[in-house]
Amino acid sequence: ILYLQRAIAIEPFSAPLYHQLADCHYAEGEYERAFQFIEIALSINEHYPEALSLLARYHLQVKGNAQAALEVYLKGLDHPLHGHNALLLEEAGDLYAHSLQDYERARLCYEKAQASAPQKADILLKYCHLLIEYFHDQHKAIELLAKFEQQQASNAAVSALLRQLAPVSIAPTAPQTAEEEEEEEDDEDWEAGGADSDD
Repeated sequence: ILYLQRAIAIEPFSAPLYHQLADCHYAEGEYERAFQFIEIALSINEHYPEALSLLARYHLQVKGNAQAALEVYLKGLDHPLHGHNALLLEEAGDLYAHSLQDYERARLCYEKAQASAPQKADILLKYCHLLIEYFHDQHKAIELLAKFEQQQASNAAVSALLRQLAPVSIAPTAPQTAEEEEEEEDDEDWEAGGADSDD
C-alpha cells in the first residue's frame, strides 16, 4: 500500500494505480476505504474494466445488492472498446448464473467471454458446466473442450472433464504421411490382385 501511495504521488491521474490501491484495501477487508479509491479510479476513467469489476463485487459481496452489481457490469459492457471485455463478461455470467438464476443470459455472457479469451480455461469450464447442467447440451460442451485441447496449452481440469464426458478420445486422426499413403495403396492393389486371381 505504501508503494502504491508513493506511485500515486508521482502519477496522481492513474486509474490503474488507484484500482490497485482499492484492491489492496478490499483484500484486507477495508471495504469502505476500497470503495473510496474505486470511485477515484472511475472518476479518472469511468470505463476502466478492473475498477468496474471491483465495484460490482463491492455491491454484491459487501452490500448484497445483485441488481446494483449488474448495473455496473452493464455499464462497462455498453462501451465500444470494452463491450467484449472477458473479465466483465465472465463476472456478469457468474452473477446471472448464481445470483439471478438467469441461465440464458449467463450462457450468452460466458459464450462471449470465451470467444474474447479462448485461452482462459476457467471461463471455458464455467461455460461447459452451465451447458451441461442447465441446457443438457453435452455435445456442445465436448466440442468446445476438444477444440480447446487442440488449440491451447494443456489444462488438467479441461482434460479431466473431456474424459468424463467422452471416455473415447474424439481427437482427430493425425494426417497420413506419404509413406503411409503409399503402403495403403500397395495393400489395396494387392487385395485387388488377390480378388482377380480368385476369379
